[in-house]
Amino acid sequence: MVSSAPLRTASRTLPRELNDAADCPADGPLIRDRAARSIALAKKVLEIEADAIRALSLRIDARFAEAVQLLLGCSGRVVVSGIGKSGH
Repeated sequence: MVSSAPLRTASRTLPRELNDAADCPADGPLIRDRAARSIALAKKVLEIEADAIRALSLRIDARFAEAVQLLLGCSGRVVVSGIGKSGH
């Protein structure tokens, strides 16, 4: 059973027309349409994520340089961790 919930990326929900790529049967005549939708979906996801990265570049300021200097001043190893969710 295919979920009707829209696909999500780290930053936003994808348009419904790109979400229904899984609705085409794998062995049916719509396989080319399914491939085209998969390609369109991949391109849209990359565009969304690229926009998010570009937006991050606007947030780099003197605090970034300060963090770099702190890291460069460390001896031994630096451990970085997170919770695996965007924005946290």
